[in-house]
Amino acid sequence: MYLMRIDKVAKLSSTVGKFVLVAAFASIAARAQAPVDIRIALVIGNAACQQAALLYNPINDATAMAATLKTLGFEVVQVKDGSLVQMKEAVQAVQARLHKKNGIGVLYYAGHGLQLDFRNFLVPVDANLSKATDVPAQTLDVAVVIDAFKAAGNRMNILVLDACRDNPFSASATTKGLAPIDAPSGTFLAYATAPGNVAEDGDVTSGNGLYTGHLIRELQKPVTRIEDVFKRVRLQVRQDSAGRQIPWESTSLEEDFYFNDGMKHTFRAEDLQRVSSMASNRREQLATEAERAVEATAKQAAVKALEDFLNTELQRLKGLQTALQQSKEAERRKALPVEQARDEQFRAEKSDWDQVRLTKNPADLYAFLKKYPAGSMSELAQFELDRLQQVALKVQVGREGVVPLASGARRFYLGDQIEYDITNVMNGRMGRDRETVTKADDGRVEINDGAEILDQMGSKQKDRYGTYDPPLLLSPAELALGKKWTSSQEVTFSNGQRALVTTESEVQALEDVTVPAGKFKAFRVASRRNMGDLQVTETRWIAPELMWTVRVDRMEHRGGQLQRNLIVVVRSMKRAARPT
Repeated sequence: MYLMRIDKVAKLSSTVGKFVLVAAFASIAARAQAPVDIRIALVIGNAACQQAALLYNPINDATAMAATLKTLGFEVVQVKDGSLVQMKEAVQAVQARLHKKNGIGVLYYAGHGLQLDFRNFLVPVDANLSKATDVPAQTLDVAVVIDAFKAAGNRMNILVLDACRDNPFSASATTKGLAPIDAPSGTFLAYATAPGNVAEDGDVTSGNGLYTGHLIRELQKPVTRIEDVFKRVRLQVRQDSAGRQIPWESTSLEEDFYFNDGMKHTFRAEDLQRVSSMASNRREQLATEAERAVEATAKQAAVKALEDFLNTELQRLKGLQTALQQSKEAERRKALPVEQARDEQFRAEKSDWDQVRLTKNPADLYAFLKKYPAGSMSELAQFELDRLQQVALKVQVGREGVVPLASGARRFYLGDQIEYDITNVMNGRMGRDRETVTKADDGRVEINDGAEILDQMGSKQKDRYGTYDPPLLLSPAELALGKKWTSSQEVTFSNGQRALVTTESEVQALEDVTVPAGKFKAFRVASRRNMGDLQVTETRWIAPELMWTVRVDRMEHRGGQLQRNLIVVVRSMKRAARPT
């Protein structure tokens, strides 16, 4: 039986090899515009800390990441099991190489990390931490790396910290994991798991940690925006860990960036052939181990290891093929008139969304989000996924003391009531409006006996303008500084006319806002919405603990002429009892 199974997976492996070659040559055809850039990465893997048990995968992770980044055009400075002096010298060396080159600096770190007073520290192998005061003197502050990149004059900085493994330094840390930090200007910051939580290192046979393994595979896909790379990694890590680990990102990037631009910085045919050869060698090694195993239990385990390896390879290559197809489709749409390309994209995504929007199976939503990580319905899909598959991660309270309402949680209950003061800036007139939730369940919220209909995100299905399909998104699944999203829906206006509505939004700040109902710590969200011949510009302040809007500044233009200019503030609010 075992020999039959081995023969089966061997035939499967032959298919894998052919698929690699097809994907290799197909990747050459992918093309994208990318600025000429200087790319330098500092890659550190620390596994053998003197105070901790040996970690399985940081050296493997750092080695694989260094090789991948080199293929993608990065000059790499690599440190393995680095002391504090070696780590600091490496930071200085990278800073010097980047100095005044307007380049792109990357830090990738795998190993132990900890937080202290909302600062994050990377632990060298020679650290001896017995108390909190040892931390600043014997570890590398992430802020030191950020400052070095800033001093170099980089136009973009990317920090990837697979440094949230549970560690023996609890007496020296404020709490587990790393602290939430808002990315400085021009910076993309990625953690292997959410702040205040720990990541899985993996076992000795896995080769790479869960997070880095997925990240390396996503980096190989051509013409994928950096935000989409990390969104897909987040989804796959969450799915594979059954929600125990969910990566986290913070960004302040103002330009698109592609690790693999499909042209200058890409995997060439020989690169993928080398990957194919390495995979073939590993496959043969596992097959030999399975053949040589004598005991039934050992043989069964060896065959399973071989099958798991082949399945992983197939998934990686299928993902690469899908990415190639999507990039070709994106290139085709670029040649179309803007309106036609936008309509095609919307119709394709809307068709897929209609297939899964009522699903009770989280796998359907994972598949949708992997296909459309930044699509116009992705926030709706993320909220539904979080509603169906709630996670039990510890919430790290940020420096501002904000505890946000979890994505997927109900935002409205029967009896909720908000009263607004409305000021027409154009003529000084003031009015008042009251909205009462008269019906609410998991999927539908009726305001004032159906005058407005929302979903539990607060997205509008119906208002005085008309009806929206999918709902008009007013706030995302979750808020974070720098977050950007685009949503689209087809609106049927009250006069029967139809139009495709597109809204582009960005979280600009977390600040204090005072309204008659009180003082709130709220995220300021700027949006621009195209509703046919009506253009709407809004600034909306959303209180994250409630995910309710407490103020809106709104301007409406038609034909270039200002039609309305309103300021809407919450005068009072009454929240119905929430389940405990």
